[in-house]
Amino acid sequence: MQGDELGSTLIAGKIVSGLMNLSFLIARRYAPYVKWFGTAFSELQIADHLSPPLDSALHAHTWKEREKALGSGYEIVAGAFNDLEIAPRLTLEPVRMWERPFTVMWADFPGALGAAISDPQVRDLVERWPTGGIDQVRDILWAPRSRMKVRELAK
Repeated sequence: MQGDELGSTLIAGKIVSGLMNLSFLIARRYAPYVKWFGTAFSELQIADHLSPPLDSALHAHTWKEREKALGSGYEIVAGAFNDLEIAPRLTLEPVRMWERPFTVMWADFPGALGAAISDPQVRDLVERWPTGGIDQVRDILWAPRSRMKVRELAK
């Protein structure tokens, strides 16, 4: 909703957290829990380039400032991903969704990674399990009623 700067800031915070998590994956480093998350992030090679736009996004006063800062952050993370050369090089494209005034930077990185998997057992696992980090499994295992569902995935 336009005019909801607080809501926009909350969404930006989630996006910033996601970009930081992706940075840990790109660096092949474990992302610690929230108490140490920022400190550990600051030790990553990408942090010198990525911290300024993320900080700008969190401290922006308007959604347009946040959008610009987040776009810079997306480009830095996308460049670091492409530098891994584990999937075909992808280019971010600005996309406006559902005729809203907001621009989202988009490229199908999960799709490119999935297409690069040649092992049939790994491909099968990817098709049955949502894209994401190991923290998703931990969060699901926390609830005892969900543990049987996770065991079924291993079959």
